Amino acid sequence: MRKANYTGKLYIGLVVGLIMIVQFADSYSAELFSKIQSFVIGDFFIKNTQLDMEEAVSRLGYMMLPFYIVPALSPLARIFVDRYGKKRVMVVNLVFLAIGCGVCGLTDNIWVYLLGNGLVTFATSIDIQNIYIAQDLPEKRRATVRGILSGVTAVAAMLIPVCRGYFVNTDYGWRGVYGIAILVSIIALFVVIIVKENKVAWVQLQKTPERVEKSKLNDLLIKKYLLILFFIGIATSGITMYNEPILANLGYEENAINQVLLAQPIALLIINIIIGIFADRYERKNVAGISLSIAIVFLLAYVIGSKYECISYILGIFWGGMVGAYFSAVNILFLVLMENAKDNNIGKISAISAYINGAGNAVGIVICTVLVKVAGMEIVKISTAIPVLLVAIILLLKVEKFNLKES
Repeated sequence: MRKANYTGKLYIGLVVGLIMIVQFADSYSAELFSKIQSFVIGDFFIKNTQLDMEEAVSRLGYMMLPFYIVPALSPLARIFVDRYGKKRVMVVNLVFLAIGCGVCGLTDNIWVYLLGNGLVTFATSIDIQNIYIAQDLPEKRRATVRGILSGVTAVAAMLIPVCRGYFVNTDYGWRGVYGIAILVSIIALFVVIIVKENKVAWVQLQKTPERVEKSKLNDLLIKKYLLILFFIGIATSGITMYNEPILANLGYEENAINQVLLAQPIALLIINIIIGIFADRYERKNVAGISLSIAIVFLLAYVIGSKYECISYILGIFWGGMVGAYFSAVNILFLVLMENAKDNNIGKISAISAYINGAGNAVGIVICTVLVKVAGMEIVKISTAIPVLLVAIILLLKVEKFNLKES
């Protein structure tokens, strides 16, 4: 099939549009489980067994452990990018996403639901759009575009409480939110299919001898960054888990929880855009360290604020700031490694980085699952995230200057 004859600027615009739509499908689907978790726990556990919330959360955590094998395979898909191209891998990715959402929305069996959720996590963890950013966008705009994508994430996240508030009062119940996920996945799939890959002139101009030389990564520095990603990965559970169940367990009404969920993505959007702009203007690793520090502050504010019945919208700002600053740091470090990889090796570097970060994530999940029953959700969040984030910040301060994007 003949490739479309795009001009450079037109192709850049098409790529930005493509990754925004894919990001919307990914973000909406990825956020579903954490933001309807109390309904899942209520329907599958509390309704039939009369368990209390923390016991039910602990039991769900243990049941989920085998299914983490499924999303753990997702970075392998990035390796196929080096051989088959981004577009083909992304098409398969979106098909899996639609299937996983369909399973979650239709089943009444907790094990089947968890399998479907595993497929959703698998598909949303591949993140081929980030490879498009690292390969096909201008070097001095990559972090900014990545930050702007958080605006798409924010819109997707804001749609969840709207859909949640609507569907819980209908015959579909909370499962209706997965119908929206299937729809946006199919739309994203259609867009990916119609946008053809093309090598444009300005991309070729980037491949100068100077750039090839800068792409030779120092093995010791790679290992240091991977170690940092491992420690940051441990904190993922402390940052992302139990945010919505904490509110439900403390007796927040549904209207108050929806207010939190509406404010959260707005805060996430603002902080991601700001951090993205700074990451394109200043040394990336320093911005990543500052982002982790901000995440710690917002984490403490969220836990303390929820305990003392802080205004719902302010709690949403704390939640959004915590998650936004944390994942901004993660994405900056991924970007540093990917944008400096050789073009025929970017999938491999991305996969290795994801596996190291995912290994840390697995450690954090086990810690949370074991401790939540005895320590409570709030203490587990703080103890799982803050110590390892402090270690990561210290390691970032000790890493030699590694801002290869500067000439």
